[in-house]
Parts: sequence; structure tokens; C-alpha cells
Amino acid sequence: MTSEVPDNWREEMIDFTSDPSEIKLLREGPTSWTQSVRLGIIKSRYKKIMGIKDPEPVDCQSNFKEWNEQTKSL
Repeated sequence: MTSEVPDNWREEMIDFTSDPSEIKLLREGPTSWTQSVRLGIIKSRYKKIMGIKDPEPVDCQSNFKEWNEQTKSL
């Protein structure tokens, strides 16, 4: 299972929809913000169909106690 969406995902997604407005959007691309949002939703559906998962985000959390201890050692 890969975490990368192929460049031709829009062409592949046409096979998974029968909605004429979605097909037009996939072929011609978005011309407005709302169409861009809709295309993003379609892309999420494509990723779900293909089993593509986004990688887990990096844990960047810390706390003041850890930071304070690190500054004391400097």
C-alpha cells in the first residue's frame, strides 16, 4: 500500500463515478473555490477507494517543564 496519489488520479476516478458534474470537474478541473473544495472531496474518496493512507503527522508536542530543564543545562 502506497501513500502517494498518482498524477493521473483524476482520469482513474472517472471510472468510479457516474455523476456527470463530477466527470466534468475531473476532466476540466475547477474554475472556482467551491469546485476546488469539491475536487478535494472527490480526491479523498479516491484515496479511500484505492486504500491510500496519509502518513501519521510528526509528534511536535513538548511541555514547559522539558523546555525549562533543557535551558538549565545550557
